[in-house]
Amino acid sequence: NINNDFKIDLGLLQLITPNIEQVSGHTKGNLIFDGIYPKFDYKLNLGVDLEKLKLRNVPGLFEDFQIGVIQNKSLFSINKFKGKYGKGDVTIGGNIKFEGKEPQLNLTYELSSIKYDFFKKSSANFSGSGFLRGESKPYILNGNFLLGNADIKDSISDLTQGQGTNVNYNKWLPKKINTRA
Repeated sequence: NINNDFKIDLGLLQLITPNIEQVSGHTKGNLIFDGIYPKFDYKLNLGVDLEKLKLRNVPGLFEDFQIGVIQNKSLFSINKFKGKYGKGDVTIGGNIKFEGKEPQLNLTYELSSIKYDFFKKSSANFSGSGFLRGESKPYILNGNFLLGNADIKDSISDLTQGQGTNVNYNKWLPKKINTRA
């Protein structure tokens, strides 16, 4: 039986991927190995205190996230995932099962008073909840949202010119929208 406690500064993530522009916080946890080689089990308890996270090509800042997860064999359970994005609240829960070629997802999310900036000067506030589920790709993303308010402050000429700040999301949209033959 091996029991190991650890604490890691999240700034190390910037060395792993160029998609993180700014990050502060730390992760701490406990990793337990039990059994005899080559057959052993492990359990991971992980807590994350994420103070700030800025991702490349994603508007806004993720702040004050408290995350608690447990991994036991192939099951990764999210016990706590709460924080702020766009001055609103984000909560995620559920589990991810790592068996087979692709992970099986069973996640729920809740968003409350999220401020989303678009174009150059405009923004919208929305709330909603939903889920991300499935045994393989394509996963099912479902949700119900309520638009609280939207402030369109860009001039008409700004709205009709080419592209605004949303252009970064085009890579996530399907290339072919009309699927009828």
